[in-house]
Amino acid sequence: MLNRVEEEKPVENKPKIRSVKFNVLMNMILTSSSFIFPLMTVPYASRVLGTHGTGTVAFAQSLIGYFSLFAVMGITVYGVRECARIRDDYRQLSKTVQELLIILFCTTTVVYIIFLLAVFFVPKMRDQMTLMLIFSVGIWLSSFGIDWFYQAIEQYGYITARNIVFKFIALILMFILVRRASDYELYGLVTVIAGYGSNIVNMFRLRKLISFKKENKWNFRRHFKPMFSFTVSSISSGLYSQIDIVMLGFLGTTSMVGVYQLAFKIKNVLTTAIGSVGNVMLPRLSYFNQGGKKEEFEKLLVKNFNFIISCGLALTAICIICSKRLVLLVGGDSFLSSAIPLCIIAPVMLLSPANQMLSQQMIAIGKEKAYACINFGTLILAILLSSIFVQRLGAIGAGISVTVAELLSILVRIYTLRFFVKSILKRLELWKVFAALVLASLLSIFLLGYTEIWGSFFSLLVSVGSFVACYFGVLLITRYSFLVIFVSKEREE
Repeated sequence: MLNRVEEEKPVENKPKIRSVKFNVLMNMILTSSSFIFPLMTVPYASRVLGTHGTGTVAFAQSLIGYFSLFAVMGITVYGVRECARIRDDYRQLSKTVQELLIILFCTTTVVYIIFLLAVFFVPKMRDQMTLMLIFSVGIWLSSFGIDWFYQAIEQYGYITARNIVFKFIALILMFILVRRASDYELYGLVTVIAGYGSNIVNMFRLRKLISFKKENKWNFRRHFKPMFSFTVSSISSGLYSQIDIVMLGFLGTTSMVGVYQLAFKIKNVLTTAIGSVGNVMLPRLSYFNQGGKKEEFEKLLVKNFNFIISCGLALTAICIICSKRLVLLVGGDSFLSSAIPLCIIAPVMLLSPANQMLSQQMIAIGKEKAYACINFGTLILAILLSSIFVQRLGAIGAGISVTVAELLSILVRIYTLRFFVKSILKRLELWKVFAALVLASLLSIFLLGYTEIWGSFFSLLVSVGSFVACYFGVLLITRYSFLVIFVSKEREE
């Protein structure tokens, strides 16, 4: 009788798996909060701290991100796939999570010791020791945030609510603590709370979803071989994601980093908004692929590509057309030189999510080695391009290097998945997107010049509003499939 009760208990703990539409909606709300938070903090911090203060924080944040990459050893992606595959098996899921957490503890301890040594012996880090130590908390919190587990079991409602609460707390703290140009260290603390604070509650909730009781012998070795590709991929892509900021910090000046980081943040927030759908898809794609559901697998990918292309092109066009007014609104007059770098890196808002989606497909079908090689090659290419362009062109060169690297990366991924991409292209509706893009861009450019005499903010509002209305209006009129499905009442499983 006791054994029977023990068998039933895991079923009660099993969380409800929601529809893809619900998960996408939750992740878009989460991403919107990630957009709203910088929209409120960056203009304030830019005006209070200036290019030097914001540049210093951006440089420290980038370095900590690099150390965190080595600490998590690719588990952020590997953990999602492995846990998604066995999410219906409570005992096996618990065992896998226990093993991954122990691996994380070991790697994070080693990385943190190396980080402390770097703080004391690397001059640029030693000069900002207090700030570096504040950000170092993020190394531990990123390792034990275990978002990969909650993504695997598709708990996007919980992830969203948790993140919004901590961003709100960080917002209040910023307005209370950051008052002068010398408060950049306190701004660093606020950044850590906003980015990692919500991870604190994850471990407490984890006990309700899995068992920490050791029932069978741990088998760490089974993870090492498949994790190797994910580790190389994760470290390469993570290093690459901020290579422009770091190279600019080492080869340029702090003020250059301050100017560029504004364009970088605008690009990053909007890219994350589009990529949020791809993050939702990986657990479901892995689940479909494991279960041999080929038709559901391909339908999900087609919807995702339609979304990425339509939104990516729209945001790229808006950032190019309204670059000057965007940086004036977000950073003020002292950041006006950020407008040109923003125009240059704007295409990344389409290229990066598309690269991410192709990567998700490679992971889901087991092409980890090709995925790792492409990520590593892209990192090396970005370093070479940055070393050439940053020294000659500064912030503009950083933008050129990352855009060219993204373009070449997606071409290699398309070639690697050429047979799959060819079948997907037949089901896309590209002509509808390009027609909407041309009409909306022409209208936006016309209204931008016509309303300029009424002020930058009003001009930006009218230009962006008219673009969005025209763009999505044309897509609705032409019955663009993804948009029609999303606004319909049909429930997507």
